[in-house]
Amino acid sequence: MADISKIKVNLLGKEYTIRGEGGEKHLIEVANYVNDKMKAIKRINQNLSDTKIAVLTALNIADEYIRLRKEYDNLTEKAVKKAEILISLLDEGLLGSF
Repeated sequence: MADISKIKVNLLGKEYTIRGEGGEKHLIEVANYVNDKMKAIKRINQNLSDTKIAVLTALNIADEYIRLRKEYDNLTEKAVKKAEILISLLDEGLLGSF
């Protein structure tokens, strides 16, 4: 079973207790990332409620995640294709021996 950490964090001036895997340092990094994103949205429109800021933050982070996931998948696909080409060349003896 994974080690679960529990810490208190501050998001937009409110204290929350969060639990998660990866240790305290990781949870603090996650909380700081979310808090920074929330602050950036609040700077743009100070009239938004904390709930709307949280929803917009979640949507922005989901957008980042999906874009990065697509980029990762694309890079993985390219790496697999290049590895297959190299294996084929090795099988055909075109790259020499190792």
